[in-house]
Amino acid sequence: AGTERKAVIAPHVLAVNTDQADLTGLQYIKNDYLHRILIGVRQTVGH
Repeated sequence: AGTERKAVIAPHVLAVNTDQADLTGLQYIKNDYLHRILIGVRQTVGH
């Protein structure tokens, strides 16, 4: 699918509650491929 659509596939995805109260403990995220935050509003198709 990634080759056909020229898309980057995220093999591991974690859903997080982004309420402000839940993010207060977040201070630092490493800048490498193991620590990424994806922000978006698109719903998942099929789930």
